Amino acid sequence: TKADRVSGAVLVNGEQLNAPVVVSSADVRRTLGTLVEPGLFDPAFLSAAANVRMRSPSVRVHLALDGDPTFGGGTPWSREALGGTITIAPTMAHLEQAYDAAKHGGMAESPCLQVTVPTVHDPSLAPAGKHVVTVHAQYAAHGLRGGWSAERRVAFGASVMRQLEAHAPQLSSRVLHMDVRTPADIEARYLVSEGSVLHGELALDQFLFMRPVPESARHATPLPGLWLCGSSTHPGAGTAGASGWLAAQEILRETPR
Repeated sequence: TKADRVSGAVLVNGEQLNAPVVVSSADVRRTLGTLVEPGLFDPAFLSAAANVRMRSPSVRVHLALDGDPTFGGGTPWSREALGGTITIAPTMAHLEQAYDAAKHGGMAESPCLQVTVPTVHDPSLAPAGKHVVTVHAQYAAHGLRGGWSAERRVAFGASVMRQLEAHAPQLSSRVLHMDVRTPADIEARYLVSEGSVLHGELALDQFLFMRPVPESARHATPLPGLWLCGSSTHPGAGTAGASGWLAAQEILRETPR
């Protein structure tokens, strides 16, 4: 109703939420298309938000190891080296081929990997002498042709291990457990549209004042009192909370005290 718009009340999952400021860190499509009553927005604005491209092509693979990771083979890496991000993407051609597979609805046979070993910095994440390895593997389509079956999940996990063992010999012999989370798994578990942990592709037409859409480039929505602060907003994912900080500055500037 008009009163709802003026007072800052919004409908969340069918229940009225009364507050002078409501801030959502969920992705723009889930916020405006699911959490908040769509009828409160102009159809053109809602359509623009609904068409923000997500299309996550990333799979997360988590490994529990019985011992140290074996990167470096005969000359094990230092703790400092293991504590950083290990990128396995041999050439630009390799990267392009991996992306082409996802672009056409498939999954890369030789995915590109970003590997971290969080237990180097926080040993409490695993029992003494054990380690956890997290792999951000690219690329595999969210909407995989034929769907994500258990067999395909296992196959992608095996391709990740082949890539890892080329740089960490005998790593598979130390794996106690492997957890493969596809874009579809991430969407279902963490409620991010199409499994996009970036909350939308970081592309030229979805960047800067175009993120998430021009009407909400400064975090406000057309509904007074409702703001966006998540990675769907500028400057986007991988910026250590910058989106939330910028949203807070705008809210403090625009909200009467």
